[in-house]
Order: sequence, then C-alpha cells, then structure tokens
Amino acid sequence: MPSGNVTTKGRTMRGLHTAIVCVFLSQEGRKRPKPHISVSMPGKSCQLQDEHVSARTDWSADCSSSAPLTQCQPRDTSTGTPGAQRGTAGRSSRPGLPPPPVRAGRGGSCENGREQRRALGRAAGKSATRVPLKEIKVQFGPQRSSGKTMNLFLELLLFLATLLYSYLEAFVKLFVPVRRKSLSGELVLITGAGHGVGRATALEFAKRQSRLVLWDINKHGVEETAAECQKLGATVQTFVVDCSKREEIYSAADKVKKEIGDVTILVNNAGVITAADFLSTQDHQIERMFEVNILGHMWTTRAFLPVMMNNNYGHIVTVASAAGHFVIPFMVAYCSSKFAAVGFHKALTEELSALGKDGIKTTCLCPVFINTGFVKNPTVRLGKILEIEEVVEALMEGIVTNQKMVFVPSNQSVGLLLERVFPERALNLLRKMTDVKFDAVIGQRSTQ
Repeated sequence: MPSGNVTTKGRTMRGLHTAIVCVFLSQEGRKRPKPHISVSMPGKSCQLQDEHVSARTDWSADCSSSAPLTQCQPRDTSTGTPGAQRGTAGRSSRPGLPPPPVRAGRGGSCENGREQRRALGRAAGKSATRVPLKEIKVQFGPQRSSGKTMNLFLELLLFLATLLYSYLEAFVKLFVPVRRKSLSGELVLITGAGHGVGRATALEFAKRQSRLVLWDINKHGVEETAAECQKLGATVQTFVVDCSKREEIYSAADKVKKEIGDVTILVNNAGVITAADFLSTQDHQIERMFEVNILGHMWTTRAFLPVMMNNNYGHIVTVASAAGHFVIPFMVAYCSSKFAAVGFHKALTEELSALGKDGIKTTCLCPVFINTGFVKNPTVRLGKILEIEEVVEALMEGIVTNQKMVFVPSNQSVGLLLERVFPERALNLLRKMTDVKFDAVIGQRSTQ
C-alpha cells in the first residue's frame, strides 16, 4: 500500500514510512533444523537466520540473541530507548500524534513471547503504512543450494532411466527363463500346516529336500502332514501351536531355535474366516480373525527375523488373500485382517530394504476363493474357484524366483489397475457382473 493518508479509528497519519517487524523464533532443541526467514521489498529487508537478527530498518527490537524473549521491548528510534508502553514503536516520536492510551493492568514490557508478538503486531498494524511485499520466503530446515537443485534434476533423470530399464528387463524376461534358487537343506517353518494350502506347501518343500518344522492347532492334522512329508524323504518336526496366542508362539519358537536350528524360510499360512454380515459377527470371532490372520504373522516374524537379519539371509512368506486388495460384502472383519496382512508384507519389505538387508526376501500370496471348505459353496460368474494345487504351484514359483507379490489368478493385477481408473458407477456394475456368492450368516444380530 503506498505512503499517504491512512485513517485508523478516526486518526489520520501522514508521511509515515515503512515499518518492518522481525519476530524472534525460539528454538527448543538444537538438533532440529534452524529456521531461515527472509522478507524482501523495495529498499527494505528483514532477515532472520539461526538465532541472530539483522534488520535494515528505521527501528529495531531491543534484544539480542542471548537475551530471553520475555525481556525484549520495542525500541523507539527517535530516542534510542525502549518504549515504555506496549505498542509505542514507531509512534511515540511522531509529532502531532497523541500518546497511546495506557490500558489498566498492562505493563510496559512483554510478559512472554506471545504477548511480545501481539504488541509488535498491533504497533505495526496501527502506526505503519505498509509497502506490498515483493517476495516472502519461509524455509524450515537447511537451505537448498543450486548444487542440490542440480542433484535433484540428476536424480529425476536417473529415475526415468531406471523406469525404462525396468520395462526393458520385464520384456526380456518374457523370453528368458528366470533364475530359480535351490531350497535344498533350508529349514522351513510353516504355520497352519495341518490341512489345505499349508499341507500342500509342506509337501512341495519336502519334494525339494527342505527340512520342515510344521505348526498347527490340530495335532492329528499336523501329524498326518508330517507322515506324508516323511514318505518323500524329508526331515520333519511337528508342534501343536495356537497362532492366536503370542505366548505359545514365542515358547514354540524358542524350542525350535534351541533344538532344531535357525529358520531360514518362514511361511505364515495360518488363518481363520467367518462369513457373516458385520453386525452378525460376534466379538470373539473378530478378535480371533485379527489374532491369527495378522498378529500371529507379526509374532512369528518377530521371533525368527533377528537371526535372519544377523545373517542377512532368509525368506518370509505371507499367505494373505485377494480380500486384502478387493472388498467383499459379508466378510468385513476378514477383509480388514487381510488388508492388514498385505500392508504388513509391504511395510516389512520396505523396512528391510531401508536397513540394507537385501539378502532377506519377502513374498505375499493373494489368491481368490480356494476350494478348501473354509467358505461354504462359493461361486463366481466371472472366473473360477481355485484348486489348492494350482495355488501352491504359483506360491512355490514365487518363492524360488523371489517374487514380492503373487496373485492367483495373475489377472488380479489388472483388476487393481481398473479399480484406480474406473469411475465408481462402472465398478459397481462390474461387481454385479462378477456375482460372487457363498453361504453367510445374515441378519442374526450378535449378542457379543
């Protein structure tokens, strides 16, 4: 706003020049990045860097970088002494202006930092004609130099080159066989090994001469799996473990480490499901789904990951579900637990990479409905119900080739893309076309 006549509460002020207020920013910790504030305008500037202030103006605050903020007072430039009243800066020396009113109960100095800022703000707002700012820059943290800007540009070029190389590599892999690692001699622990996908996975590892440690809550089921694996020549140890109980997991893990050895491949397969609408699902059923489907994965991983990290070698497999990417009605709690399992896998993968533990691999299995009997009478209009053997075949391929995410069927990745680009109305129509059906409890309100 140009210099001239400014009317404030009935008073007219003439010939008043620019006032610039530099506000001290206190820093509680020296470890945090120090603030840097610069304000530029025609002929005037105010800079604050670290805890020191330089102000090229007609007045300044009477305080230093070492003085507490509560001792700062505005300075009257005409006399060179601190103002005796709050809000006197830039006003007390002007001829023809009445002295500012003294408010009862208010002292001349600022009692704290907040009062100081308010006083200076009122002084600047009432007594100064402001010049429009040309440029205001506020930066918290270290200042960026031109060299860092250049580094950012180079990193962007590197990203584009890496993107092109990755697409080219993926194209070449379509025609060149992927390198597969050997599983012979690996100590493999599988949870939920008494039936279904867990049992079939154990048999596949047995065929590859791996040593097996099998956990399941069902003693009879896990012993049957062990007998079948021993027929294939594998060394097998079994434990009856309830994967919803942290104490049992840690206790069994200690026995495995002391009596058998260090686990190199961990397959978190144990899982439970309840098909019902949300209000019909009982509290203990919700708790158990989360305890087994996600918390159990965390406890087993915490038990065996430290040795893997010390050796920078190992493989953690998370058996999740397509329900960890796509929602299904009448499986609210189950979908929520599987979303958590997928998130756990992704976050753990990123953390291991950040820690430089590139020798520890991770794989997440996400199949659609499997014919295991957990969900009664599942049917889909588009697609099919999977058999256990084809799911385990895809899982083993993902393990030996170190794939991070294994979708069964693989076209689920296309579905994820469509979910992000299609409008909601089109997605709703697509879900109706898919027509997923299964037996579920509906309308029976939980008694908790």
